[in-house]
Amino acid sequence: MYVWEGSLWKQATGSIEGIREEFVFTSTAGQTVFSGLDDNGLTLVMDAVELVDVFLNGIKIVKGIDYTLDIFNNTVTFASGRTLNDIVSVHSFGNFTAATNSLNIVGGSVNGSPIGNTTADSGTFTNLTATGTTSVGTITGTSLTATQSATLQQAGSTKLQTTTTGVDVTGTVTADGLTVDGDSITANAQDAVTIEFSGAGGIISADRTGGNYGELSFKTTAGAAPLSRLKIAYNGDVSFYEDTGTTQKFYWDSSAESLGIGTDSPTALLDVVSTSNPSMKVRSNGGIVGNYAELTLQSFNSFSGSGQAFIRGVSSASGNSNTDLVFGTNDSGFGSPVERMRINNSGNVGIGTAAPSYPLHVTGVIGATGQILSGGGGAAATPEFSFTADNTLGMFRLPNVLGFSTGGTERMRIDSGGNLLVGTTSLVTGGYAARFNVQTAANTAIFKCTAAAGGGTSLQTVRDTDGGQVVFHQGGSAVGSISSTASGVTYSTTSDRRLKDNIKPIADATDKLMSMKPVTHTWIADPQAAAVVGFIAQEMQEIVPEAVTGNPEGEEMMSMDYGRITPVLVAALQDALRRIKSLEETLTELDVA
Repeated sequence: MYVWEGSLWKQATGSIEGIREEFVFTSTAGQTVFSGLDDNGLTLVMDAVELVDVFLNGIKIVKGIDYTLDIFNNTVTFASGRTLNDIVSVHSFGNFTAATNSLNIVGGSVNGSPIGNTTADSGTFTNLTATGTTSVGTITGTSLTATQSATLQQAGSTKLQTTTTGVDVTGTVTADGLTVDGDSITANAQDAVTIEFSGAGGIISADRTGGNYGELSFKTTAGAAPLSRLKIAYNGDVSFYEDTGTTQKFYWDSSAESLGIGTDSPTALLDVVSTSNPSMKVRSNGGIVGNYAELTLQSFNSFSGSGQAFIRGVSSASGNSNTDLVFGTNDSGFGSPVERMRINNSGNVGIGTAAPSYPLHVTGVIGATGQILSGGGGAAATPEFSFTADNTLGMFRLPNVLGFSTGGTERMRIDSGGNLLVGTTSLVTGGYAARFNVQTAANTAIFKCTAAAGGGTSLQTVRDTDGGQVVFHQGGSAVGSISSTASGVTYSTTSDRRLKDNIKPIADATDKLMSMKPVTHTWIADPQAAAVVGFIAQEMQEIVPEAVTGNPEGEEMMSMDYGRITPVLVAALQDALRRIKSLEETLTELDVA
């Protein structure tokens, strides 16, 4: 056989299969794709994958493992980058090419007619035209024309037959590509129609599920049995499958108009079920401070912004490295919802503030119906309930004790017995039992009434039965008391004989009495008040010093206990009575005489 080489006929020999062309490329460092002009200025051309061999530095390499071919784009792609100055040689084989004007056959026969003789059967063929049945082993040319039905058989079995309306194919058609020049592809199979992509490993099938119902399914293969990926049921349900192709993980229930992720039985418009965390993630890739991903909730309302609430993940640092969780609601009107609560990236919760500085930071009034429980306790220096402006002022808890502090120091507490202790952490010593205990080195208690004249009382003591109202102690001993009955008040001071020593009668009671200067006077603080009777403390201090308190030269005003002069008055009166009795006895004796 001779092959036309463009300018002359050349006889083909058995040493090569068809026409071979070699393309040589010198690689750059890391180069993986080779195409276009080679080192010799030849453009890489390949006819078929099976007609191409590739050599690397003179060694033939494995197709499909070391490299892949793209016949349509004439490219060779290596699985890994090549080393600098590697020599890549591509050997591309082609079919014999006939001359454009004739095919010169010098021997053989067509349909039993000899070729190359001087008979009428010899000649040059461009097309092979038959008016009857033509059987050939191999036909190479541009067209085959039949005036009747043409049939192609394999081993006596018809595989392709032309008809007046098209081509009837029996068996499987394997093609590199399929172009449909029309509006549709119609299949009349009774049970299923399948399109299989053997090279790509995919299957599309339309199956009959019963009656006139059908479903469309998509499957893929990975070197094993086909795996379900997508199925559209006759009723509109849509299922997407997980990697094993056995379980529906993304499911649209058309009748319920519900979408299930991780479940094929959605119970809500969107039902997400997951056996791992997280179940759902909403992300924003803005990467700037203030950028957020949001889940918006809106009740039924046609007005934009009305009845809305949102949950946002807000970036609080560039690059989304820190994120705050923000909750917002729309209280009224048609405005956009506003922030109500925030959990920042440090875990602090803010209500009424976008910058919480504490685990719970509330700006505004806090109301509670029921208990407010705290698991901490704190101490006087760091009270558990304190104030932003002064965190050393507040209330703290110790075991069975509620304490109050200012300046980080305890000032008052209520103990486990319900006793109120001020200035002390324990009951006042001395065996006293009282609910109110005050201990201090300064003034112990001040009671002030600011009512108008004649109104109010600075201190009231109340009891329901007869008994003590006030008890006075000195050095651990009771030295006086005020008690009451239904009819009056008794003021008592210590007078027990067992407490006294050096007991003597008052010898100068009359002199003391006569030295006293009772006066009437008014008070400077109340000049409009009526005059009253009394003594001058400075004068009485010289006569009965135990009845007077204070220093005449001191800043504190002097005071006087009028009860302390009672013994002097009684002794003076007794002296007077004795003298009267003595005089009466003397007069009686004179009268008798």
